[in-house]
Amino acid sequence: METKNKKDIQGFQLYVELAGLGLELAVPIGIGAWIDENFQTKPAAVLIGMFFGVSTVILHIKKRLF
Repeated sequence: METKNKKDIQGFQLYVELAGLGLELAVPIGIGAWIDENFQTKPAAVLIGMFFGVSTVILHIKKRLF
């Protein structure tokens, strides 16, 4: 059985974290788009979703770097 070295595991961990950042940005925007479409509030909910998504990503990056 072959064991993976630490560098491979850390590289994979980075990809998972980046995918999580993408979801943290995309999900609030998608929810905002759904709300706009169903409740005719265009573009308010998408803009609010963008604000929350970007804020979440910034906080996540800040926590990771500092």
